[in-house]
Amino acid sequence: MNPLTQRSDTPLPSTFPETSTESATLPATEPSTSPSTFTSTTRRHRGALAFERTHSRVTLWLDNGLKRRFEALAEAEGAAKATLFDEAIRDLLEKYNAPYP
Repeated sequence: MNPLTQRSDTPLPSTFPETSTESATLPATEPSTSPSTFTSTTRRHRGALAFERTHSRVTLWLDNGLKRRFEALAEAEGAAKATLFDEAIRDLLEKYNAPYP
């Protein structure tokens, strides 16, 4: 079973049996202290809605240079690629005054 193709609201089966009753605790991640220079992204709060109910999977081909720059931007901003992709498509649609279907 591929965990990347499973719905996020479905629990994944454990592939490794527990050898101890204690779980390892990872250290907490510290929030970034550097100020973000990328301020045009609005983060939507979906509440209890699953990601799959608010988004659709899209497969496309992307120039390798654009892909590297996009991934670097997502990493530098600490933003999800889906969030940045939504913003880019929204800006493109506004630029061309694309009508709503």
